[in-house]
Amino acid sequence: MKKILCLLIINFISIFTFSQSDEKFGVSSNTIPSGLHVGDNAPAFKSIDQNGEKFDLLEELKSNTVVILFYRGNWCPVCNRYLKSFVDSLQLIQDKGAQVVAVTPNAYEGVNSMSKKLNNQLTIISDTSNQLMNQYKVSFNVTDDYQKKIEKALSTNIAESNNQKRAKLPVPATYIIDKTGKIHWKQFDLNYKNRASVKSIINNLPD
Repeated sequence: MKKILCLLIINFISIFTFSQSDEKFGVSSNTIPSGLHVGDNAPAFKSIDQNGEKFDLLEELKSNTVVILFYRGNWCPVCNRYLKSFVDSLQLIQDKGAQVVAVTPNAYEGVNSMSKKLNNQLTIISDTSNQLMNQYKVSFNVTDDYQKKIEKALSTNIAESNNQKRAKLPVPATYIIDKTGKIHWKQFDLNYKNRASVKSIINNLPD
């Protein structure tokens, strides 16, 4: 009986700690995403990038491996630093036969702002409807406390910047999709400060 009670207490503490940690990153505990898994079929999609160009995943996979990056928005200092550093080495990934597309819930005003910061070097897709984020299982509801924190610190209303009624954000995950359309590698971390490095992406590109 004592062992059972101890186990229940330990499980409760673990769940509580996990939930508290998630909420620190703005993740509502009832919408914790799982992400797709290596070996899963990558959901096919067609969209329009910041330049008005069509992006068709299936068409792109006929000739290239595709790397999909999810990021939170142009208001996010961590995203800005990461993507600026990323595009400096973008050519190294492209030289390996891979193309990169970034997906964000930001409306196109935010997308265009980010694109200018990156000298239009990165293909960016706006996903205000959350369709892609849901398909790739990275979407979560943002806690009210975190929204207030961002509004106070960065003068940004997350829902408004995404043209959403309820604020939703993606885990800043990275998926490498091979030419067969399967998830070949992923980086997935609720802690938005942890991102896939260019080196780790290159090391995990399919042969």
